[in-house]
Amino acid sequence: MNLPVTPDEMLSDLYAALVDERLPAVTTREWFTAGLLRAIRRDEPIEHALRLANPGGGRSTSLSRRLRLQKRDGFLVCALRAIALDEGVSLWSRCDRVSAEIDRFTRSEWLPSRYLDTPPKHWSQAREMIWRAMRCDVGLPQTAKGLYAATYQRWHCLNDNDGGTLLSNYL
Repeated sequence: MNLPVTPDEMLSDLYAALVDERLPAVTTREWFTAGLLRAIRRDEPIEHALRLANPGGGRSTSLSRRLRLQKRDGFLVCALRAIALDEGVSLWSRCDRVSAEIDRFTRSEWLPSRYLDTPPKHWSQAREMIWRAMRCDVGLPQTAKGLYAATYQRWHCLNDNDGGTLLSNYL
């Protein structure tokens, strides 16, 4: 199991641990304890002390949006895996194929299918995953380069954080 390292991953791990009635990972316990003490001692909001508000110092993004991005990227990785039958196809080639598929999908099938509860049965798995990614409502990368940047880390991750997936299911 990969240890959670980002504040979002640690919050997700904490939630999953509470639901599963288990101890959270060591990194999560240390993060939460240090953040709680910091909030008390410095009289600062808990979300700032836990680095959940505007993590990384970039533009402000809510936890909900970050979870939707995580969910979207998970669907995009599934689409990348489904687009090529041969495991020897590089990630870049897959991104090129999926970006072309995203372009076709958004031009012809997204509007008629956006309010469906489930994707049509005749769609390929890659197309279904693109549909699911679109439903996350955070936009999709339109180029192979953008798709590669959005999915590179998750593609190479052996075990995705179950807690993040669990939290994003409540969106």
